[in-house]
Amino acid sequence: MQEKEITKRYVGNEFRNVVNIYYDWGKNHHLIKLYQTAGINKIPINVLKFDYDKVNEISDYDGDGNILILSLEKIVSERFILLKKLQKETIGICCRKQLYEHAEKNLLKLLNQFPWLCDPVLYKSQFIRDIESKATIGANRINIRWMENSGFCDGLIQNGDYIGLTDKLPETCQSTPDIIFLPLDELSMTNSCYFYKSKAHGSILNRVIDAIKKIY
Repeated sequence: MQEKEITKRYVGNEFRNVVNIYYDWGKNHHLIKLYQTAGINKIPINVLKFDYDKVNEISDYDGDGNILILSLEKIVSERFILLKKLQKETIGICCRKQLYEHAEKNLLKLLNQFPWLCDPVLYKSQFIRDIESKATIGANRINIRWMENSGFCDGLIQNGDYIGLTDKLPETCQSTPDIIFLPLDELSMTNSCYFYKSKAHGSILNRVIDAIKKIY
């Protein structure tokens, strides 16, 4: 299906022309950069979460097909095509320094000994399955807890024996010297960010695409 310009629609005499950006988890740095760029170019955008197994249920609210998706996982859908792939995206462990020292500063031991807290969508990714496989030692099962509420999750990390899987040190933890961020690079775990766009869309999404090409 070739990309085409969709005829704009009018609703209640008002022209609706908005870009809907969907993301799976994390990616705050990308979202902030895109939102700021959209603001400079006077492009209205919405930012919403999506689930991997519900990609084809992603809503096109204004009917113009102006959808951009940021995903850790590859997406298979007739509605979207790959725009860009960013490799070696940071992902790591956020935890109290004492836990890391208790695990003898060994990432695999740290992952094996303490419960993980992670976003429910991240939990469903193959990336997590790969980390779980590496960290499993003997019959000791990995303990993973889903956390949608990031504030609650950050509180548990600061005050309990939990480790968080995230793409950066949370802002609420940055002023606490006891909380550290440990990239998983040494485990050879590669994290990518895939940018997908609607196959058919309006010209306003082209402006966002042009901005992406400039900032990445």
